[in-house]
Amino acid sequence: MKTAFVLFSGLLFAQAVLAEGGTVTFTGAIVEPACTTMTNSQHAAVQCSQNGVDKVRQVRFNKQQQTLPFQLGNVSVQSSGHIKAVEVIYR
Repeated sequence: MKTAFVLFSGLLFAQAVLAEGGTVTFTGAIVEPACTTMTNSQHAAVQCSQNGVDKVRQVRFNKQQQTLPFQLGNVSVQSSGHIKAVEVIYR
């Protein structure tokens, strides 16, 4: 019985993953520029602005989650061989 339930619930979730399209409604305004990133082989320098003030944070290329300047979001780095994937999530 448990196996059938898990299989059935898995099919329900599969449909949600395959869904396409939709509408995102945004109300408000973007009043600050996005953060910029400069990279070299050891780290990335992330520069963010808030209320006319710039801050720079050095992001190390490791798997630790790190915060953006002004606590605007998080940065994490994943490694796969010689390739590094940097994920930035804004709050």
